[in-house]
Amino acid sequence: MKSPSIAYDDGEATTLMSTDADSLDGIAEMVHETWAQVIEVLIGIGLLASEALARALFARRDILLLDDTFSGLDGETEQAIFDNLFGVTGIIRRLRTTVVLVSNSSQYFQAADHIVVLGDHRIIDQGNWQNIKIKAASIAKFSSSHHTKVNNAVLSAKFDELSAQLRAKDETEIDLARQTGDPALYGYYLSFIDFENIFLLITSTVLYAFFITIPQYWVRLWTELGGRSTAFYVSGFLILSTLSWISTSAQMW
Repeated sequence: MKSPSIAYDDGEATTLMSTDADSLDGIAEMVHETWAQVIEVLIGIGLLASEALARALFARRDILLLDDTFSGLDGETEQAIFDNLFGVTGIIRRLRTTVVLVSNSSQYFQAADHIVVLGDHRIIDQGNWQNIKIKAASIAKFSSSHHTKVNNAVLSAKFDELSAQLRAKDETEIDLARQTGDPALYGYYLSFIDFENIFLLITSTVLYAFFITIPQYWVRLWTELGGRSTAFYVSGFLILSTLSWISTSAQMW
């Protein structure tokens, strides 16, 4: 590629601080019509653009080298600038400039007349978009940021779903193991209890149930007799209540 008329944008995030053509030092001819077109492309969409890109466009060279110019922009702004530059009515087409765009994204391959795919210090493939996209393996590592975000979201959702299923499966297995293991655990604890202690526990429980119930019938029997023999029935009630308290204390002990 041999031409004395080449402009270059290295993709650095320098900022265009003025929209006045006179502020661009080093440009001899101030073609204000061209500068107006540049401003329309870069700032008309509400963006303070790269000064290097503005200079390159304003220079009106035959060949324009763009080194990953759009990498620092958000998706919407990147698309707007690309359309204004390379669209049907874009400034690049109006100026009839040949552009060499270096990029690690396949997002705009379809707009190129000729594509060269590089990798492993060599040319992997080249040709027009129709031929290149058939050989998808050669550009598989390239993807637009939009597609990457969508794919990452899908993969993340699937991973979360799979993790939830695995956790549910593990919890189910733990529950099943616990159900079969509990009797063995209870048997292990019961093996440390003496027969005398078990007998005392059962006896005290039965006595507590008996002595907590009998006082109700004792009081009803007393009321049916018209309240006679008060001392006898009161003494009997106190004795039954005391025995109930003793049995529950023995049960807890």
